[in-house]
Amino acid sequence: MSQSTTGKLTEERVRQRLESFGLSTCKPRPDRGVDIQAWLPENPSKVVRIQVKGRNPQKITSYRWFQIRVSKRKLERARREGVQADQTWLNEVLKADFFVLDAVKKNEMWFLSQRQLLELIRYNESKYANRPDNVFIFSDPLKAKQKEMNLDLDVDGILLTVRFQECLDNFDPVMAFLQNGQR
Repeated sequence: MSQSTTGKLTEERVRQRLESFGLSTCKPRPDRGVDIQAWLPENPSKVVRIQVKGRNPQKITSYRWFQIRVSKRKLERARREGVQADQTWLNEVLKADFFVLDAVKKNEMWFLSQRQLLELIRYNESKYANRPDNVFIFSDPLKAKQKEMNLDLDVDGILLTVRFQECLDNFDPVMAFLQNGQR
């Protein structure tokens, strides 16, 4: 399944889940790093911005391995504008209030706040930080980069699926955010 197909599938799955909890949703146009906006129908002025990351591998078993990707084009723009290369992935994270990591094959949705997502990335850096596609520098030729978010990773003897267990299918933080602005 292509990335585009997986993206459409997972965005639709998450949108349906949000609407099943009574929220109204839309896909922002133009797409600038937020896949879904959602709000309580009785308070449309308070909107939560959600970025969906999907995983639906056909032949591999890493069902809970997601990535924040920064394209070559975005890195080129950052370099022109004087933005540090390592800031580019963080800027992607800061666009959304919540991330939903949708492991389609496991039928799991992991709801993470910005803070939790940054924590997950930091844990993954202990293993993947030295991979060339994970080192955020302006190189020639310039290549796309990524930050890993593997929930199946063991860090200090504890699987990240255990560390982040409270995020599994837990929609409550999104509702709390919409009701009183807490992440």
